[in-house]
Amino acid sequence: MVRIKAWHALVLVLLFTTAGCGQGKEEVTVSAPMSLKDALEETKKGYPAKNVVINLNFGASGVLQHQVEQGAPVDVLITADQERMKDLEGKGLVDPSSRKDFLTNELVLVTPKDVKIVENFSDLLKAGVEKIAIGDPGVVPAGKYARQTLHSLNLWDELKHKLVLAKDVRQVLHYVETGSADAGLVYLSDAYSSRKVRVAAIAGKDLHQEIVYSIAILNNSRNQKAASDFVHYLTGAEAASVFAKYGFSPISVQQ
Repeated sequence: MVRIKAWHALVLVLLFTTAGCGQGKEEVTVSAPMSLKDALEETKKGYPAKNVVINLNFGASGVLQHQVEQGAPVDVLITADQERMKDLEGKGLVDPSSRKDFLTNELVLVTPKDVKIVENFSDLLKAGVEKIAIGDPGVVPAGKYARQTLHSLNLWDELKHKLVLAKDVRQVLHYVETGSADAGLVYLSDAYSSRKVRVAAIAGKDLHQEIVYSIAILNNSRNQKAASDFVHYLTGAEAASVFAKYGFSPISVQQ
């Protein structure tokens, strides 16, 4: 059922975004994690190629992986989890020569802006903290990193009954913004995007796997050249400055 819904969601995105495309223009469909939404929408606006239409499809990395495995018409895939990209590479679905690890992020603990009951991870044990939002670890990389962090801090078993699982990291942020959760674990870039939350603590990098965003071109892309050009742009200096503004750390910049 999840896979069917994921496929339908992508079809709707493509229908709405391609309806107004001009004749003679190439289209590049990019599937990316929700955490990249704001940054990618800005880089799309700055992309200088005028004869290319960039279609953006956002979702949890696990959902995006399922879409690709079902044969979705995607040209470029970005994941917030190296393992998922490696899995798709092993299945022959992405071009290994095009794959690049190009961004990193940090995991942070956030609370509603005016709530001060939580100042560190141990404070999550307090009776006043009733609901803690994290992404579903099965499909959301941020949720996987959150679980790893809580396990490393020996807090997972004590906090399991407080956890609220979200479909993606932006839903986690929404739960905290609206007070539906007392705290949540999101990426630093997500915290940057909201004026309604505060960062209570940053998860040490030794508490979870490194958060690395991978990008690659799909083997079944019908616009390999246009896709390659856009990947080159996203891993270049101009896009790097945009990603940095949104809280990401570019790994390397192509000239």
